[in-house]
Amino acid sequence: MNEKRMCELLRSADAASAPPQIQDGFTDVIRRRARSVQRRRRMAAAAAATVVIAACTCMAVFMRQHRQQRYMASLEARVKSLETQVQISQRIVDAIRDHEQDQLRVRAMENELADIDDPLATLQRLEDRTAFVMVYEADRLYRQLNLTGSAVQAYKRVVELYPENRWGRIASERLRGIEENNANAENEKET
Repeated sequence: MNEKRMCELLRSADAASAPPQIQDGFTDVIRRRARSVQRRRRMAAAAAATVVIAACTCMAVFMRQHRQQRYMASLEARVKSLETQVQISQRIVDAIRDHEQDQLRVRAMENELADIDDPLATLQRLEDRTAFVMVYEADRLYRQLNLTGSAVQAYKRVVELYPENRWGRIASERLRGIEENNANAENEKET
């Protein structure tokens, strides 16, 4: 290479490696850039604060919703519990009402039964009345119609049908009375 060419290359290398010359407006550029960086930092800090506030707000809203959900879940559980208690209470009330209605029916039936005469007592009264009528007819045959044979048969029939009845005993006494009267009448005839 030639020397001239070499010198030019070295000068250009020196020029390229030399410190830049500070121009008059360069400090203004640096100040503007510094202000810009400070503005960006302030904006970043404000943005970060906004993000933190937004995150806290979201967290508070989430926590409130979570608490409300838990509260709603506890209320739903309480409602279910109360519904169960109401169903149990309703069953108890129904059972008590049914029991009271059964008691009312039993009392009504007992009152109806109390109004019905005792069948044995009714039969006893009817038996007593029948025996009385038979004795009355036998008395009428004997005293009014003077049919002693028919009266004796009627008295014997009463004694046969109603031996334990008071009218059966009365019929037995009247038979004895008739037999005594007949015996006395025969004794008078013989004498």
